[in-house]
Amino acid sequence: MHGEFEVGLRSFFQSSVYNNWGYGLDFRAIFTALSLPILYWSIATLGVTALGQPGVICITPLAWLLALVVGRDCVRLSKSEGPEMRLAEAGLAGAILGLVEGALLPMISALIAQPDEILAIAVFSLVMGLVGMLVCAVIAAAFAAFLEGHGD
Repeated sequence: MHGEFEVGLRSFFQSSVYNNWGYGLDFRAIFTALSLPILYWSIATLGVTALGQPGVICITPLAWLLALVVGRDCVRLSKSEGPEMRLAEAGLAGAILGLVEGALLPMISALIAQPDEILAIAVFSLVMGLVGMLVCAVIAAAFAAFLEGHGD
């Protein structure tokens, strides 16, 4: 029974229905491109915070450069037809990366915040999250466009 489920699941993820259920976007490529950068950033920030340095979250803008890896991997892994789809996938993946990086910001900031700073941290986190989504989407899509134009 377990083997049949695994084969069925594998065929679903490899099918064109799964890969293209969102207007021709290859979600397998998006999720695969996101997995390692999100893992790296999460381990880095949570690990360094656990070691007593919660200020590491202040380098979130540096983590936006992980969008370069996401854009590259979307181009390399995508099975979508045409460069427009790969650029859209890279932009979407970049926005998701920025959202995840922005979501870690208030969680870690809460560890070092004083009670009277909570509102300021919430506003700052919201702004950084929105800016991060935009910046990561642009970086990922721009790098994907560069790779598309230069033949990878």
